[in-house]
Amino acid sequence: MAKKEGDNHSGFKTNLGAVLSAIGSAAGLGNIWRFPFKMGTEGGSLFLLGYIIITLLICLPLLISEFVIGRAGGGSNLQIFDRLKSKSLWWLVGLLAVFTSTLIVCFYNLIGGWIIYYFVESITLNLTQNNDYAAYFGNFMSDPFVPLIYLFIFTVAAALVITRGVQKGIEKINVILMPIFAFVLIGLMIYSFTLPNSMQAMRFLFVPDFSLFNRTTLISIIAQAFFSLSLGMGIMMLYGGYMSKTDNLVRNALKTTVFSAIIFALVSSILIFNIVFAYNLDMSAGPKLLFIVLPQAFASMPFGDIIAPVFFILIFVAAFTSAVSLFEVPTVFLNKHCNLSRGKAVVILSVLVMIIGSLASLSISGNIGVYGRTLESFAVLLIIMIVGCILLYKPAFKYFKNNHELSVKKAKQMTYLSLFGFCLVIYGFFDFNIGKGVFDILDTTTEQITIPLGGILVAIFISMIVSKKIVKDELFVVGESRWFNIFIFFNKYLIPISILTVMAYTFF
Repeated sequence: MAKKEGDNHSGFKTNLGAVLSAIGSAAGLGNIWRFPFKMGTEGGSLFLLGYIIITLLICLPLLISEFVIGRAGGGSNLQIFDRLKSKSLWWLVGLLAVFTSTLIVCFYNLIGGWIIYYFVESITLNLTQNNDYAAYFGNFMSDPFVPLIYLFIFTVAAALVITRGVQKGIEKINVILMPIFAFVLIGLMIYSFTLPNSMQAMRFLFVPDFSLFNRTTLISIIAQAFFSLSLGMGIMMLYGGYMSKTDNLVRNALKTTVFSAIIFALVSSILIFNIVFAYNLDMSAGPKLLFIVLPQAFASMPFGDIIAPVFFILIFVAAFTSAVSLFEVPTVFLNKHCNLSRGKAVVILSVLVMIIGSLASLSISGNIGVYGRTLESFAVLLIIMIVGCILLYKPAFKYFKNNHELSVKKAKQMTYLSLFGFCLVIYGFFDFNIGKGVFDILDTTTEQITIPLGGILVAIFISMIVSKKIVKDELFVVGESRWFNIFIFFNKYLIPISILTVMAYTFF
């Protein structure tokens, strides 16, 4: 794919920028709080050992696959699949990736806004001088306006980066922020060893207790490993397309996996569990760990007034670099398929994120109810359908007209039929989630359905659909190669079976 200056879809300027951008996308909130939380509830070091094995056996091959597909196809997520398998429906996998990343960025930006709020509160010392942190977080979340203000700030900040393009926006921000992230994370980890009971924390992290192992542990390990590398969201396919033809994709994938999914996750766990054991905190607190449990520790620890804002800077960098990558996927879709400039695409996307993110926030605060068969819920559903149909009309029409060589009239008929099907799917999806708030719907849908489904389809696509010559060319493989055959075998059998196992256990 040609990478020329001024092209909105131009690639990374350097391989270092490409790797740091991929690491920045993967090293998000999942590795800061979700990984320690899972370790705390699923067996400590046993979880860690299984996580490393699964990451290398399943997630690394899938990450390589996304890089390969992205660079071989080039363009938007839809164009990638269409160019590698024209006149087929595989472009729907790209559309699924756009849908997934859009849903995630809506609630991810909301959490990013919470982080900015807590950083501001820690700087002003309001946070560490509080006594009841559960009530503190509850009061913040119950306010109908304050969380939306910080959602707006976080969204605008990410949008400004995306409008700058790949080299001047995404690459530059990751080259600046990821070294800061690593420095702060390692510094906080070193400080955490000065706290009491650190040896107990290390024993929990690194001495296996095989009595805790069961099938739920294995399922959690697979789900966390998959979640830790931004797979199934279309991000890594786009980033693969941004990489130079001379970049070694296997080496880039290995660096991304080792640094983001293993080293950063491990260092984060050491930091978190040193604090947890020092102050006898609840290690199974989950999302509350960031906003209720850890602030209690900051209020008690030496130099807590300094550690608190530094910690929330760390969390902000992790959230922001991931949000930027999530933003890029639907932005490229609007740019390529709706004939919008990058700036206009970002504005439209930002408005959409603010609307859905606001609904998610209000659902948490209780200012709007859970989804049900009510006039309010149907109004929200109707808005989503209308916006979706507007954004999908042009890409669907072009697909039917160009790929299937239909007349304008016939292409319009097929487009209207497809949009009707889209509305039925959305209705069925929301009807399936009756009783849940908007935030929970966005979270569970992406984590339990669209992300793993996208991963399965990518694995099948590269192992059974894409020409082996194309894959070998992207991986610099000449002739027969044992490791290449293993790579294809993993994508054809091991990865789909593993992910299907997770999905089956989740629903049944």
